[in-house]
Amino acid sequence: MRIRWQIATVEAVGHSTRSSLAFSPSGRPAIAYHSSINNALRLATLNDDGTWAISTVDGPIFSDCKPSLAFRFSDPAISYRVGETDQRGELRYALFRGGTPAWSIHPVAPSANASSLAFNSTHRAGISYYDPDSKTLRFATQNSPSVWISQHVIDLGQPQPVDPDQKGVFNSLAFTPVSGIPFGNPGDRPAIAYHAHANPPWNPFDLIKYATFVGGTEFWRSQTVWWQSFDCRSCSLAFDLAGTPTISFSGRGGIAVYMWGGATGSVSEVCTGTPVRWPAVRPLRLGGGSATRMDMSNTRTDRAGV
Repeated sequence: MRIRWQIATVEAVGHSTRSSLAFSPSGRPAIAYHSSINNALRLATLNDDGTWAISTVDGPIFSDCKPSLAFRFSDPAISYRVGETDQRGELRYALFRGGTPAWSIHPVAPSANASSLAFNSTHRAGISYYDPDSKTLRFATQNSPSVWISQHVIDLGQPQPVDPDQKGVFNSLAFTPVSGIPFGNPGDRPAIAYHAHANPPWNPFDLIKYATFVGGTEFWRSQTVWWQSFDCRSCSLAFDLAGTPTISFSGRGGIAVYMWGGATGSVSEVCTGTPVRWPAVRPLRLGGGSATRMDMSNTRTDRAGV
């Protein structure tokens, strides 16, 4: 099936490698992104007349803050990092409150690279992120507006020597839907798709992995979804209403979407994109049926678009 895209310029932003797209409960699109022209984290929301309402969330920010946008009820919320370089900085959480100031901003962790924000069914925030200091993939939950509890996402049963510098730099968080409980899938549990680089002496390769929170003494259970000898990195996780996970990821060969197949945990290829220059896969959303939506951009970006 051929898909026709309508492309519009939102704002000239200079250098911005990672934008984040989300839809409000009413279906209104919004985009969070870093603007090197304004040295700020910006939010653009589509107006009824087709124009964009653009506001500054936080600044000055002089390096790419790699935002992740989600909605809590009808209020936008963003996780992002603020630091001197693109690789490390303080992880922050901003929630729109209105008034003056319009955003409530709190620190989450002192060291982070890319992050992913999501809310469970009780509207409690969770953030997955890569910590470059400890070289670990971590998950943080919000206990109060200013208190966050962080834990290491344990990578069990991995036979290959994984490079700690490249485990979880690309990550995507989603909560299993409560609508999946009648289908035998646990509801309201955090799950993370992430990239890892295995470094065996015979042939280094990349992996896309999937971790789910199982509780008890094990906490997290991780398994490999896909691996290949060339780069497969940026990934995005979503669930359908039955609780079936779907992961999209990209590499030098293009873009692939994989959906879980049955109780064995096998995967089946849904589609593969044509080769493009280092595409970055943005948050993927699933509707009630089999339809999927992806927002993609190249690493060199001089405008934000939808």
